[in-house]
Amino acid sequence: MLKWFKRCADAGHLPARSLYGRVLLHRGVSAKDKSTGARYVLQAAREGDPNAQYQAGRIYELGCNQYQPNLHHAVTWYARAGDNGHSLAADRLATAYQLGELGLPCDPSRAEEWSELAVDLASQQPRLEATPAAPAVP
Repeated sequence: MLKWFKRCADAGHLPARSLYGRVLLHRGVSAKDKSTGARYVLQAAREGDPNAQYQAGRIYELGCNQYQPNLHHAVTWYARAGDNGHSLAADRLATAYQLGELGLPCDPSRAEEWSELAVDLASQQPRLEATPAAPAVP
């Protein structure tokens, strides 16, 4: 299956590039796999995929193989992802402004703006319906 994702990603299919990159980044066995995954994620992020933009923020916040931590890049990618509808990215920026992380100043008003956006985006996420329980057999 990963072979097909790779073919689609290499052909320029954005969702495949984003997903394949994230799989390699997080589940790759070798450092080469993880580096390749990071490269696919960053390509998808530049092309506008919000999930990849969030992961790009994580890559630059924490560092990954050949990508050294860069807080300026991390904030930029989190902001792009949040602006494109990624609730976790908006939540991360809310926390960063609240606690003065990622090289950002403590700014309660900006923290509140990002927090409100995160809550709004999370409420718009589709929820999985619970499967009804089977009736009890007497």
